[in-house]
Amino acid sequence: MNLAKSLVRTAALALAVGLFTAGCATQGYKKADRTGINLQNFRKDVVEFKQALDASLARLNEVSQAAATNPRPAFEAYTKSLTRLGAASRRTDKQAQTLQKQGEAYFQQWQRDLETINNPEIRQVAQERKEQQKQLFERLDPLMKQLWSHYDPLFSDLQDLRKLLSQDLTESGIRAAAGLIRRNTDLGASVQSHLDEVAREAGMISDGLMAARTPIAPDAKAAPK
Repeated sequence: MNLAKSLVRTAALALAVGLFTAGCATQGYKKADRTGINLQNFRKDVVEFKQALDASLARLNEVSQAAATNPRPAFEAYTKSLTRLGAASRRTDKQAQTLQKQGEAYFQQWQRDLETINNPEIRQVAQERKEQQKQLFERLDPLMKQLWSHYDPLFSDLQDLRKLLSQDLTESGIRAAAGLIRRNTDLGASVQSHLDEVAREAGMISDGLMAARTPIAPDAKAAPK
């Protein structure tokens, strides 16, 4: 079964558990909605992370292009972009760790709730659905590990290039670093692909967790003539 079909099958899972656990203080689907919203916020962080990386790579290339004219403004912009990139990556990492803990707590509570179901057939359905949704949620963790394994050495190199250029911003110094700049630009493209994959997966998991909502119809009176 492909992921799209899996999402279709599991989209009603949070709502089903909410119905099963109606006696709980907080129904299951409300917890699922909160987790889904946090996943959406995480996705925004990932998108901003990618934008920050795009900016750093662009500024680095601008330093190279300005080697024979005036590389100073480009280098200052590159230095500032690295500060923003570091902040964006740390924010994404923190949010990912929070999501991991929240997900573990969410599924543990789900397990406790479904164990209160008396009918064994209904309990079996709930257990199967929970496992399907848990497997879907857990797809994110290996993607994040793969992302960091590529990003961490890239960011280290980008910082080292800043140190190198800060000591030798001459045309010949920049030309000497040209091969390193090209190599890290290529590595950056790989990291960008990983970020796209994480953002895409986070969006799909969020959609699979949250109960459907009926779109609010636009106000007919507010519609343009």
